[in-house]
Amino acid sequence: MQVDPNRLEALGVTIDEVSSALDAANYSAPGGTIRRGRYRYALRALGEFQTVAEIGETVVGRGAGGRLVLLRDVARVEDGFADRETIARYNGRESVGLLVYKESGANTVQVAERVDEVLELLRQEYPEVEIAIASSQAGFIRDAISNVVQALALGAVLAFLVLFLFLHDARYPVAISLSIPISVILTFGLLYLFDVSLNIMSLGGLALGVGMLVDNSIVVLENIFRHRERGLKPDRGGGRGRPGGAGGDHGVDVHDDRGVRADHLREGRGGRAVQGPVDRGGGLAARLVVGSPDAAAHDRGADP
Repeated sequence: MQVDPNRLEALGVTIDEVSSALDAANYSAPGGTIRRGRYRYALRALGEFQTVAEIGETVVGRGAGGRLVLLRDVARVEDGFADRETIARYNGRESVGLLVYKESGANTVQVAERVDEVLELLRQEYPEVEIAIASSQAGFIRDAISNVVQALALGAVLAFLVLFLFLHDARYPVAISLSIPISVILTFGLLYLFDVSLNIMSLGGLALGVGMLVDNSIVVLENIFRHRERGLKPDRGGGRGRPGGAGGDHGVDVHDDRGVRADHLREGRGGRAVQGPVDRGGGLAARLVVGSPDAAAHDRGADP
């Protein structure tokens, strides 16, 4: 659109009036809502220009004698190209760049997969046009999730090897290792029921849960082994050794400093898997878990 200053001055119209008139004419306003069943739909009154001729018929002011002044009276309206403000290049060649944003709450990986499907259809429909993806956040998310899954699997394998190294008996590590995939499978079922997507946060929490599961399993295993050494049968020893077991003398939990006493850790084979690293670590952690010699003697019922 090219405005003629001489025509504006002759008809008594300013450039600000032309700009305001175009903004007011090319506008879509909300039109309320309608309700259909339990759904409510928003309406919009379309007021944008559809053709070049409609732009020329826009009233921009009033001249002498109250005559309406149209845009075509003071300017020449043409269908052309806008001035270039940015340049997009891909592999050194000029290209047209499109940015695709997902909606709030949508899954980035799923959106990227749908975009790939649409791009494949466009490649088949327009083979002469080269279509490529310059960057995608889905790749970073896939790599991050893959790293978390690998860390989860590697942690489970290393936990089995460490337990086998310290316990010298394959039965106990196998029992703990079987609890890991069972817990993970059940967790995936709950994630599906509650519509929780697999992301860095959920998988990170799952990895943390597996670590706590191994820690608690070691403590429970030592507690059961201690009752077995006292002569209890396997079923009764297992019942007393688990958290809240019938007749158990204390609960077992990583948050309870009464969970495993110092003498119990030193007596059983399972205690070596926990006691060894703690003894050599020293510091506050060793004092909290192992306890002082006076406390250990008091637990055994002896005089300090």
